[in-house]
Amino acid sequence: MTEDEWFSPTDDGARVRHAAEHLPPRHRRLLAVGLCRTVTGLVTHPALAAALDVVDQYADGRVTAGALERARHACRALAQQSYDAYRRAADTGGSAVAAHACWDLAWAVSFAATDPLPLDKVGARALDAAVQARTGTTGGLSATSPEFHAAVAAHLSLMRETVWEVAGNPFQPPRFLPAWRTDTVTALAKQMYESRDFTAMPILADALQDAGCDSDALLRHCRGEGTHVRGCWAIDLVLELE
Repeated sequence: MTEDEWFSPTDDGARVRHAAEHLPPRHRRLLAVGLCRTVTGLVTHPALAAALDVVDQYADGRVTAGALERARHACRALAQQSYDAYRRAADTGGSAVAAHACWDLAWAVSFAATDPLPLDKVGARALDAAVQARTGTTGGLSATSPEFHAAVAAHLSLMRETVWEVAGNPFQPPRFLPAWRTDTVTALAKQMYESRDFTAMPILADALQDAGCDSDALLRHCRGEGTHVRGCWAIDLVLELE
């Protein structure tokens, strides 16, 4: 993959495969969590939220492999429950969309908690769940319809931004000078990382600039309008996370 292809809005599967092959394990795991979190505003379940918290803690070495395995089993159990609920609703003529979308997202989170990590399967299941939630259908909508293509395009855009958020530009590694890592810069980055509340990113950009940062890519990323997640390449640079 070339740099132009990396930033092209086409062939998202190739971009995810490139990330899976070139990112270190922590970033791959946090990217998997980020891809799942693009769906959690559309498909909600407390068990999935809890499992995602475990997975990103595992990425940072804060919980054991046993905790990760328990999260994976919980998601697989939820997937079965959701599929059973889908079948019951379908058999009785009820609305089955929510249960089917939860089934797909439960599988996506289960894959995010799997070792070795199948990042492409995480993305595929997350996309399926999102498209169902966006269109209100479990597959009855024709794949040639404008509604289907609009739903796919909208969610692929979110997932694409998440890949860029974690991987940055692998063809031009960012420059970061230790002098930019002031107490203020570090405190802002740590607070956002721990809380997963990244609303202070523009303030971080100002603090970096005050420290002498002249990296256009870094400052633009901090001031951009995209959604940030744990694994954000800018935050990781500040906190010296692999």
